[in-house]
Amino acid sequence: MSPSPSPRWALAGRRLLVTGLGLVLGGLIVDHAPLAWIFWSTAIPAAVAAVAVRFLLPSSGAAPGGRADVAGALLLAADLATFLVGCGMFGAFVLVPQFAEAPASTGYGFGVDATRAGLLLLPGSLAMMAGGPLAARLHLRYGGRVPLALAAVVTAAGSLLPAAGHGSEAEVLAWSVLALLGVGLALAVIPAVVVEAVPAARAAETAGVNSLIRSVGSSVGTQVMAGILASQAASGARALSLAYVFCAVAGLLAAAVATRIPRVNPAPLASVVTSERTAA
Repeated sequence: MSPSPSPRWALAGRRLLVTGLGLVLGGLIVDHAPLAWIFWSTAIPAAVAAVAVRFLLPSSGAAPGGRADVAGALLLAADLATFLVGCGMFGAFVLVPQFAEAPASTGYGFGVDATRAGLLLLPGSLAMMAGGPLAARLHLRYGGRVPLALAAVVTAAGSLLPAAGHGSEAEVLAWSVLALLGVGLALAVIPAVVVEAVPAARAAETAGVNSLIRSVGSSVGTQVMAGILASQAASGARALSLAYVFCAVAGLLAAAVATRIPRVNPAPLASVVTSERTAA
């Protein structure tokens, strides 16, 4: 007889089964029920699960004493900051083409083609690349908290300024460079912050989870911006300004969270690189 599966694998199998059933249920709701039930079908099971956990899940007893989980707190704050940076990081990539390609008759657009709109983003993309070396220097000197907060503030500024001034292509280009420079700083320093908080054997796993969180934040932010643009379709200039404000708020929240990252005493990145080269 083959050995019975471990509880962990059995739980994974049930989770995959429920996921598959959820996809089928979602299709049935879309085809045969009001769209609002897409949200109710998620909210109701979540509420039931919360009540079940509260009243049916056995208590694990008193937690044993121990030291504060500084690494866990650091990762929680860093991952939350990553999510918020992800929410606002695609503001330039999503909004600048909308701005630039809108007809001049709208009163705010430039009426350019897609190629020219892409060229407006090219300097910002180069600024993102430049943010990497700058982030490394700031990290070595100040640790992870200061450069991450600075990056989030720079991103917020580059997102907020277009909401106030966007009368020319030069202005939009300049604000995009500022916002994407902040994004480049943040994306360079966040992996260092999370990896230095865990043992080397868990570094790849931790970095992968953090990258996933950033992707989720980007997806959420993009959908929120799309909702803002759609809800304000009658006033395109106002919609774009509100979307930029959303990106700025996400950046400022990320900066606030970054200041709550616990202080640690990590090995400098330079020594890590040196040890890796020695081992190679």
